[in-house]
Amino acid sequence: MNDKRIILDPTGLYDIPSGYIPVTTEVEWIQFFGVSAAPCWVKGERLCEWAKT
Repeated sequence: MNDKRIILDPTGLYDIPSGYIPVTTEVEWIQFFGVSAAPCWVKGERLCEWAKT
């Protein structure tokens, strides 16, 4: 079971709290999503759809 926390914010309206890795671009997606042990905050509709998939 994966305990990693991933927050999806498709609206992009919320500030990313400290302690979360911001994933707001495709480059950040490649660098951090599923690679880092820290929780990710995924911002934007397109990236949130990728995360769901």
